[in-house]
Amino acid sequence: MSATSPKRAAPPKTRWLSSDEEATWRAFASMMVKLPWALECQLQRDAELSFIEYHALARLSEEADHTLRMGHLAELTNASLSGCRT
Repeated sequence: MSATSPKRAAPPKTRWLSSDEEATWRAFASMMVKLPWALECQLQRDAELSFIEYHALARLSEEADHTLRMGHLAELTNASLSGCRT
C-alpha cells in the first residue's frame, strides 16, 4: 500500500479589476466613507442630533402610537441599548 498525497486543485486565477471597474470601486468606497460623516455633520449642525438619534426618531414616527420597546428600537436602528452601534 503506497502512501500518496491527494492532489490539490490549483487555486483559481485572480482576476483584477479593469480600469473602469477600479475607478467605479474607488468612487463607491469613497462615498461609503464620506456619506455617513456628511450626514452626521449636517444633522448635528441643523438639528443638534446625531445620525442614530435622528434614525431612532424617524423610526418612532412611523409607529401608530410613536412608541417601540427599547430593545426592538435598538435592533431596528442597528444600535445597542448603551448607544454604541453594533
